[in-house]
Amino acid sequence: KINYIASHSIFYRLGLRKRDSIMKADNKDFKSITEPIKYFQNLKNLKQLSLTIKRNGQVKELKYEIY
Repeated sequence: KINYIASHSIFYRLGLRKRDSIMKADNKDFKSITEPIKYFQNLKNLKQLSLTIKRNGQVKELKYEIY
């Protein structure tokens, strides 16, 4: 669960918000709290990204193309 997110950060611009829970990235389940952090460290190497999040009890999918 995201406890804080700066409004000028890349993650905020990606659509993530405080209290969101990241469930999956590119259909990969996260089993620990450190896995999303490791995944996002490679963000610059990705061409596309799909995030499954839980926000206010609802599951949402966010999709991106990275240039």
